[in-house]
Amino acid sequence: MVFQNDSEVAIFSLSKIDGGVGSFGIIVKAEYRGRGMGLEVMKMVEKEAKKMGIRTLRADVYIDNKASLRMLEKANFRPFVWLEKNLY
Repeated sequence: MVFQNDSEVAIFSLSKIDGGVGSFGIIVKAEYRGRGMGLEVMKMVEKEAKKMGIRTLRADVYIDNKASLRMLEKANFRPFVWLEKNLY
């Protein structure tokens, strides 16, 4: 969890997959979006990833989540194709 002035503003998950690759996701509470909070949390994710020995980060984000995609581009991420299908 990420706090600002004693209020929870965001949460992130970070998992090491294998071969130095990690996957992460960030959720910023609605009332804190659009304030650069995602980029601040991204710095925390990168710091933790380095501690875990992760060399490559992959973001878990849906293609229609334009705000997250813009944030990731600002953080120097490049597109990577991942397709999924719900089976039930």
